[in-house]
Amino acid sequence: MDIGPIKYGVIMTSSLCIRILRIHLLCLLFIVWAGTTLQAQSPESPVFDDPVENGFTLAKNGNPVPICVSENDFPGVIRVAGHLQRDLGKVTGTVPALHIQTPIPACPYMIIAGTAGKNEYIDSLIRKDVIGSNLLLGRRETYVITVIETQGEVPGKALIIAGSDKRGTIYGIYELSKYIGVTPLHFWADVPVKQKRDLYMIPGIYTAGEPAVRYRGIFINDEAPALAGWVHERYGSFNSRFYEHVFEYILRLRGNFLWPAMWGRAFYDDDPVNPQLADEYGIVIGTSHHEPMMRAHVEWARYGKGAWDYRTNAGVLRDFWRTGLERMGNYESIVTVGMRGDGDEPMSREQDMDLLEGIINDQRSIIEDVSGKPARETPQMWALYKEVQDYYDQGMRVPDDVTLMFCDDNWGNVRKLPRIQDKERKGGYGMYYHFDYVGGPRNYKWLNTNLISRVWEQMDLCYRHGVDRIWIVNVGDIKPMEFPTAFFLEMAWDPQAMTKERMLSFPRRWAEEHFGPAHAARIGEMITTYSFYNARRKPELLSPQTYNVQNYREADRVVEQYRKLENKALAIYDSIEESYRDAFYQLVLFPIQACANLNEMYVAAAKNHLYADQGRTSANIMAQRVRDLFKKDSQLTSYYHHDLSDGKWNHMMSQTHIGYTYWQEPPVNAMPAIKWTHVPAEGHLKVSPDPDASSLPELDPFGCDTVFFEIYNTGMASRRFMLKTGHPWLHVSATRGSVDEQLTVFLTAEWDKVSPGRIETYAELSDDTGETVRIPVSVHNPVIGELPDTGAFFESNGCVAIEAMHYSHRIQHDPWMWEHIPDFGRTHSGMRMSTTNGCTNIAADQTAELAYNILFFSSGKINVDALFSPTLDFHGKSLRYAIAFDDEPFREVELHGQYNPKDWERWVAGNIIRSRTIHYLETPGLHTLRIRAIDPFLVLQRFEIDAGGLLPSYLGPPESYHNVHHTNGEDGYKLWLRYRPLDGGIQDACAPFLKGIYIGGQSSVMNAAAEELKHAVTLMTGLSLRSFSADEVLENGGILAGTWKDRVIRNLFTQRERDSVGPEGYAIKSTGNRLFIAGSTDKGILYGVFHVLRLMQTGKSLENLCITENPAFDLRILNHWDNPDRSVERGYAGLSLWEWDALPENVSSRYRDYARANASVGINATVLNNVNADVCFLTPGYLEKIAVLAGIFREYGIRVYLSVNFSSPEILGGLPTSDPMDPHVNKWWQDKVQEIYRYIPDFGGFLVKANSEGRSGPLDYGRTHADGANMLARALEPYNGLVMWRAFVYSPDSDDRAKQAYEEFMPLDGKFLPNVIIQVKNGPVDFQPREPFTPLFGAMRLTPLMIEFQITQEYLGWSRQMAYLGPLYKEVLDADTYARGPGTNVASTTDGSLFPHAVSAIAGVANTGTDRNWTGHHLAQANWYVFGRLAWNHRLEAGEIAREWIAMTFNNEEPFTRPLLNMMMRSREAVVNYMMPLGLHHLFYTGHHYGPEPWANDPFSRPDWQPPYYHKADANGVGFDRSTTGSNAVSQYFEPLSGLYDNVETCPENLLLWFHHVPWDHTMKNGYTLWEEMCRLYTLGVDQAREFQKTWDRLEPYIDKARFLDIQYKLKIQARDAQWWRDACLLYFQTFSRKPIPLELERPVYDLEELMRMEVIME
Repeated sequence: MDIGPIKYGVIMTSSLCIRILRIHLLCLLFIVWAGTTLQAQSPESPVFDDPVENGFTLAKNGNPVPICVSENDFPGVIRVAGHLQRDLGKVTGTVPALHIQTPIPACPYMIIAGTAGKNEYIDSLIRKDVIGSNLLLGRRETYVITVIETQGEVPGKALIIAGSDKRGTIYGIYELSKYIGVTPLHFWADVPVKQKRDLYMIPGIYTAGEPAVRYRGIFINDEAPALAGWVHERYGSFNSRFYEHVFEYILRLRGNFLWPAMWGRAFYDDDPVNPQLADEYGIVIGTSHHEPMMRAHVEWARYGKGAWDYRTNAGVLRDFWRTGLERMGNYESIVTVGMRGDGDEPMSREQDMDLLEGIINDQRSIIEDVSGKPARETPQMWALYKEVQDYYDQGMRVPDDVTLMFCDDNWGNVRKLPRIQDKERKGGYGMYYHFDYVGGPRNYKWLNTNLISRVWEQMDLCYRHGVDRIWIVNVGDIKPMEFPTAFFLEMAWDPQAMTKERMLSFPRRWAEEHFGPAHAARIGEMITTYSFYNARRKPELLSPQTYNVQNYREADRVVEQYRKLENKALAIYDSIEESYRDAFYQLVLFPIQACANLNEMYVAAAKNHLYADQGRTSANIMAQRVRDLFKKDSQLTSYYHHDLSDGKWNHMMSQTHIGYTYWQEPPVNAMPAIKWTHVPAEGHLKVSPDPDASSLPELDPFGCDTVFFEIYNTGMASRRFMLKTGHPWLHVSATRGSVDEQLTVFLTAEWDKVSPGRIETYAELSDDTGETVRIPVSVHNPVIGELPDTGAFFESNGCVAIEAMHYSHRIQHDPWMWEHIPDFGRTHSGMRMSTTNGCTNIAADQTAELAYNILFFSSGKINVDALFSPTLDFHGKSLRYAIAFDDEPFREVELHGQYNPKDWERWVAGNIIRSRTIHYLETPGLHTLRIRAIDPFLVLQRFEIDAGGLLPSYLGPPESYHNVHHTNGEDGYKLWLRYRPLDGGIQDACAPFLKGIYIGGQSSVMNAAAEELKHAVTLMTGLSLRSFSADEVLENGGILAGTWKDRVIRNLFTQRERDSVGPEGYAIKSTGNRLFIAGSTDKGILYGVFHVLRLMQTGKSLENLCITENPAFDLRILNHWDNPDRSVERGYAGLSLWEWDALPENVSSRYRDYARANASVGINATVLNNVNADVCFLTPGYLEKIAVLAGIFREYGIRVYLSVNFSSPEILGGLPTSDPMDPHVNKWWQDKVQEIYRYIPDFGGFLVKANSEGRSGPLDYGRTHADGANMLARALEPYNGLVMWRAFVYSPDSDDRAKQAYEEFMPLDGKFLPNVIIQVKNGPVDFQPREPFTPLFGAMRLTPLMIEFQITQEYLGWSRQMAYLGPLYKEVLDADTYARGPGTNVASTTDGSLFPHAVSAIAGVANTGTDRNWTGHHLAQANWYVFGRLAWNHRLEAGEIAREWIAMTFNNEEPFTRPLLNMMMRSREAVVNYMMPLGLHHLFYTGHHYGPEPWANDPFSRPDWQPPYYHKADANGVGFDRSTTGSNAVSQYFEPLSGLYDNVETCPENLLLWFHHVPWDHTMKNGYTLWEEMCRLYTLGVDQAREFQKTWDRLEPYIDKARFLDIQYKLKIQARDAQWWRDACLLYFQTFSRKPIPLELERPVYDLEELMRMEVIME
């Protein structure tokens, strides 16, 4: 068979485009060489069930292609090819043919697998360079999967799996199995294989390269009764039938090494086929750390004679070991050398170095004798396990070819590592790690308790120190360690590729591999969470005393956390396909349920003892609860053993896990001791905690705004009670009631009514026996002074708890780096004191420091406990850190000191090292706690600071209140510029770019950009962005920003890059740890800075940036409709921002924040006053005020414009006329403009509303709009000023208001001066919730037009309703005008790209005001934001913009972001549905436009201000006829729109009643009548509004209380108003249609007469 060249290009079918783009063009995998390192690995499976042109057909219609291997290949390769045959059969339903032969059979499609040097066909591909020889030859365990074209008798294609050696080929075959959906856990966790009849593979080169760690494996530390019981029941013994599954499992995970089961098992002796099968598969066999020379521990018991003592029995031992080497033969193995005592014990009490050296020398002699070659040619290891490390520490060394196998402490903490600068060993270094352990301080072997974040941190530490020869992990009984085992072996393949980010994504990826994408993120989160909970305290270490049942509600919080997690897991279990449930139960649900049950049982036991001692009635209830939970544990186990997977896993969960009292388990689970009490018939009510013995926590508004106590009954009879408090502002959750057993009562305060300072008050309990208990209550309402922008933690109840991640400031000088590790430790995460890879020396002046601002209310002695992960002194000396308060000298602290075994047991049992320092604070107030790194690789988890009130607990107090991190008082003022602290991983990723800043050039705009950047970086990362020279930043890293005028900046960009940047555009690029922001102007730099900050806020990477952006419109304007009395026309967010009475002397800080917000989205102009303009704004007094505003806005690149009254010459100037042709009028305007520019040199120009809604204009003098606009344009022209002339005109005399702007302005096209632009509303009537675009767009080609949107929600429920307007804006901007054929959308007709003009612009009517949140509704801020973003780039998607706004304004957590985004994107359509569906419009209450009034018909008002003018409902139908038979407004649109809109059958149904008067019985496209569809859509709108309420309520855990409650209240109003709209409109229109509301729809709750009588007054 001949072959042709590989074709790597792919032509994608349209059905696959999206999928293929989703996997980042997986087909175009590049082979990138760096030295000799191959880097190419597919991120996702390249196999799909949809056809791919030029792809490879693996299976079609259930028929898979045949497989071919050479009979000359390794037997293991042939065997595993059979596994692929089986796997394809499982997937497709048909077992393919397997050809074991040479030559390759003729076949158009086949899979050819083979090993270089063993398969002639593969060798020929290498010789012909079809497969590059550099991909395989000379490489270890490497595979290449690719598709080639074949020629010969039957031309076709072949999928090639080529390996550099046996394991390489096997890995490649198993990789293909993985691609088609067969996971490594298909046997070990019963993960089902999803059937697919068609399989297609995208061509490319797929390889994982060469493994970085040579030997990667597991140790089966089998402990009866679990794995041992299962194996003996299923296989009879640990024989080859069992081990075949183990070997396959290891290889599918790309491992290659095994320490076999050892307790009572002998791999060679139990079944001679075991080593033969291992060798066939390519599994390297060794023996554990205390089984030297390939002999199992139990073999000495079987065959040994005499003592296991080399001093007295050396000859027998040598013979014993020789047998092991002889039996090993040529099987690939790693021989363990050395000797420990019998039974995994020390060899002797005293370390005899000479003896052990002699033993190893003798063993190496045996190796040489048996192998017949030098000992160095046989791989060996010396395990420095437990006491053996002492020999090494005391100076004992072994030959250089022996691998030094370092070990952890059996609890996942590395004990010993080589120094980075140490000389390399030929044998290298290994690490023996533990997921399971039998020994002190307690066994742990029941369930997975291993956090992969901790595994990553420790194994990363190993790899950094050169440990890359062997990685082996103790997996106990294999199950249930499936998840961490998969992680360990994936990381072992390439530790450098397992970045922290990849580690964090591993749970999701692993879950997706086994359960599919639908639930992967949630399942991954569950696995991480239960591992996190279990790692706090391993199950075998739990007892009733572990968690405190009183302090900090610790025990209850733990139980609640587990139960919440269990409920999530059960919900997934119920929703996944039934075939996946057994696997899900094993891997996710059982460990969660079992641990939730176990923790609750111990807490119940603790409560039982407490309640019994107190004499509570509920003590016996708790005792029974313990019994029930103990029984449930056995029931869960029984299900696992006997029902799950038809009883396949019997015995596997039988490890003892309840009732431990010392390191070794009890023989069976033992229920915790319980107490039963005698409960009298009558008793009293008592309080816990006992007021006579202890006090309640102090109530304060920050850290402890709620305290609780329990009222409990001591008798059988129910007791009634009353509760009162000593102050009216102190509230109890229940003032009266009855108590059968016990009741929890919560105390809260109305803080705005509490006097500042400390107050002693009380709550008083009285029961129906006359007993009274007074409960003292201490209340502290502190006065808080000014705090730094980064915030502070508040002391509460004499303590402060701080998670290490939540620092105020961070300093890190190269090579130091702080590294945040999420989901780490006991309570939150960890901050690792790290360094750059390969660092050996750290200069004394290089520091790494974290600082924490703390507001103390006490002074004096302070105990600071720094809590570290139990990282050990792996270089033989205690690791150190330094700590200080404020400016006091740092004190150096040794974390470990001279610790003893009891110290170590405490550390590992609690999974923490607590390091205490004592400090003295002279005064209360703001203080800063500072911690510095001295030795790298300590991981700080948290601080617990005792100022006299820290209470006993296991996990410590919940984190203290922080006025930035815990935004209880968040009021929305900061908008999307909150700059909340970033997640640790994002901070770490950004930190290399934040080492310093260089700003080229000085100006007010550049200064504003620099200050914004520094301010934001400090808030988001805690880093202080210091200014440096350009050379320093270029050398050390950081940000360089400047215009092309700066030589440094200019030289960093090519001429082409510079030419691509417009006047306000910018270029951003990053390389290494340097980030460049460049532009033509200072404003461009400002916008570029905000772009970088937006990337950071939304969690985007700063690496490898290459961004060039230019604004779509020259002017991006906010129009304010603000009046001089500070009222705002159509404003719903308080008063005008402009405090005219206070200006110019008093300047509000809001002005600068307003400017910052606008600049952040690229808005560069603002019109300060209402289009219905008062002439006062042109007076000197006001111009002086406006000049102050202009000066502030100028720093942020914003120019000021004014709306002007066309009659100003008459009103202000005293002229008899305002005729634009009058020379005196012209002169007046010229003088006024000159005066304005004296105050405001960069004044932008005028916005004019003329001859509209009663405003005067040029038409009053027989002139045209062009005459009026041009007069003002001539006055402004010398100063480059602009006239924006509004086309919002309509007359009551017109037959159709929608036509008038077109009719008045089209004849004037081309008659305006170049510095005039016509401002046109997006729709032809007036900012309706939905209307077609104004037909002037695309029609006026000689005159520039600017689109005007309304940001304020005049017609969409004001600031009372959520209506995200991004979809509305996009609907208009993207609408095709067909002005020059298809593709000429509204945006292109106004942005200058279709009709070039001197200026392009876009405007939005602002929704801002003095409300603290600026816009009245927190979610309405998004409309301001989306307008600015689309004004900058109208090609952005509304959803994309909303997502970034949510991330910046709230948070970036997917469980919050996704539902809120969904709400926002549906909100505008929901408003349309419940207000005016199907093209209905202007049905509002006249005047204020809030609420429905379709019946309004005021005879004294203009008809075009009345709803009937627009809906024209009658018995025949409803809607405004704008077709050719009506007003003929359709003719103003270009074809094909004109014809489309004109025909009732082709008109878009969402505009149907805009263009047509339609009969009630008209049949809609879905088959409903018009009336039925109207009823359905109105009801849908109501349902959507109600669903918004439900969705929002579910988001409460993710948001601060203040904003949650405010939005919740607004959504309640919206749901109520939606019902009002629906009922009003349907009941009113029903009077015309005379048709019933369909029965399946909700009935109205209002009465029409009642609604019509209702007077709606809005202020």
